[in-house]
Amino acid sequence: MKDCNTNQQQEQSEELPFDVEWQSFPSHSAFQFTSESRPASPTITPVVSRPPITQEDTTCNVTDSSHLPSKPPKTSDTSFSREDEEVKGDVDASMHDKEEAGDTSSCSSHTIVQENASTNKLFSLTTKSVLIAVLLIVTLIITILVAVHSVLLGQRSEDSVPATEFTDWSTVRPTVSAPIETVSPSSFPTTSPTLAPTTLSPTKTFDDIITDFLFQENSNVSSADDPAVQKAVTWLVDEANAAQSILFPLDQKYLQRFGLLILYFSVDPNDTDNIIQPSNNSRLPNQEMRNQDECSWPVMTCDANGMLTAVKLSNRQLDGTLPVECWGFLSNLKSIDFSRNELSGSIPEGVYDISRLEEIFLYKNRLTGVISPKIGYLWSLRRFHLSHNQISGPIPGELASSESRIRQLRYFNVHRNQMTGTIPANMRLRQLFSMDLGYNQFDGTLPSFSEAVRLRHLYLDHNRFSGTFPSSVLNAGDGRLNTLFINDNEFAGTFPGDHQQLNYMVELTIENNNFVSMEKNSTCQLDVFSGGELVEFKSDCLVCRCGVDFMCRHCQL
Repeated sequence: MKDCNTNQQQEQSEELPFDVEWQSFPSHSAFQFTSESRPASPTITPVVSRPPITQEDTTCNVTDSSHLPSKPPKTSDTSFSREDEEVKGDVDASMHDKEEAGDTSSCSSHTIVQENASTNKLFSLTTKSVLIAVLLIVTLIITILVAVHSVLLGQRSEDSVPATEFTDWSTVRPTVSAPIETVSPSSFPTTSPTLAPTTLSPTKTFDDIITDFLFQENSNVSSADDPAVQKAVTWLVDEANAAQSILFPLDQKYLQRFGLLILYFSVDPNDTDNIIQPSNNSRLPNQEMRNQDECSWPVMTCDANGMLTAVKLSNRQLDGTLPVECWGFLSNLKSIDFSRNELSGSIPEGVYDISRLEEIFLYKNRLTGVISPKIGYLWSLRRFHLSHNQISGPIPGELASSESRIRQLRYFNVHRNQMTGTIPANMRLRQLFSMDLGYNQFDGTLPSFSEAVRLRHLYLDHNRFSGTFPSSVLNAGDGRLNTLFINDNEFAGTFPGDHQQLNYMVELTIENNNFVSMEKNSTCQLDVFSGGELVEFKSDCLVCRCGVDFMCRHCQL
């Protein structure tokens, strides 16, 4: 038995350096942690598991000791892992078996392993506790920072509200933004973006803001007492009150909206909703047009920038007047059409200030007054149709082309008015295609029209023109005149026949004048049977000497 113990002690002494080396970190009492420092982790060498000790091993057969494992090599692993705990468990089991076998010499080794394992486990638990504490502290700090940030943001939001009681709103242009409430849907598409609501001061209303902008910052409205102007302002204020915001920026387009409303309420002053549409009896402007860009309103045309270029309000039973105030807000207009209504009053001077105007259609109304000399400012004007009104006065000489600039005027129609005076000479209207001066009170002699090289239709009937009829008029339009009406005037003498090249003449009326004869050779050869284009020829019977029934059958006795 002594030999057995001696062998076991020898075996244990051979293996003890390996175990001690693996557990060669300081004892539990050596780890004294302070708040200032912490020792570095000990160097741990993993232990290879030994095979379990069986009952046969207790016989301490020396010759059977060859099955014991050799001492494993050292490793440099410095981490403590889940495998270290498994190794510790195997060592505990082995030492327990030896203790049951009465191996008193192993007790000392087992005690050393248990103390070191306990120290290792304590170190692991301490490390985890520290990490958890650090995580909790970081989480607490983040929570505190988020709370402080939220409080600061709320305070900044309150500080950002202007002290409106000290703000001078007469000099501040309000910021416009989107409505807080949802407005009623409209059948017209919205073409402009919706913005955020305007911030109001306790002493400022939408009425104050809108009127300050319209009248204090702009000089295009000379009288705020005009009923149409007052209605337009009321409409804009009601629109803002209904939406609890000013939906559109207070800029040039807002002024355009204002000018268009003035125009509406002026041409139909007897209706608060304005303008009857014959097709469906709905009115303009109506409730559905609120909160909609004016370019989406009916009968409006705008360019790509949202600026109004055309207004067409023809045949709508309008019985008001053309406004004085609105035209400065509609400076991008190219075409206006108020034809076939019952408008009265004169043509406002502001119309002639719209330099981009190309078309003016005001025919079949009850307009009075004169054509302003300011029409000479309209160099882009191409169509001017003012027939069937009560316009008086002469054709302004300012309508003529200048020496350096040719007008683009193609249609000039003042048929059935009360205009007087003579036709200005040397107008040089080279683009003129049709001129209708019929049924007026023009007098005097005619200019030559020789420079009207594109003229095709000339109506001078039912006036008081006198003198001999110039043969140059027959050659107007570079010899391609199609229509010539000079009937019911006071022309005298012989109607000229110097129109050999007038093979394009379709209508020629010369009756009810004071002609005593006509040069029949060339005039009588204009009919279609003679190779010409003439299908209608009217003259006095005493003058017609063509000798064919076709030319003189409609003559006036």
